[in-house]
Amino acid sequence: YSAILHGGELRKAGENRNYRHAVFFDNDITNDETNINSYAELNSQSFNSNSLSMSMWIQPTKTSSANSRIITN
Repeated sequence: YSAILHGGELRKAGENRNYRHAVFFDNDITNDETNINSYAELNSQSFNSNSLSMSMWIQPTKTSSANSRIITN
């Protein structure tokens, strides 16, 4: 399996957290409606691991359109 970041930025998560890094995707369309190209491409035919966890926190900074997608496949 692999992951490719498109426009994402790997950041240190801080000293007091139980994870070391976080990925930041800047898809703010306030000034540019075409700014929707930051995402992670996850490639795997199958995945089985007890040593990896992935979590996502979504922090909207503005009001989105009705029925906007947050996660798509």
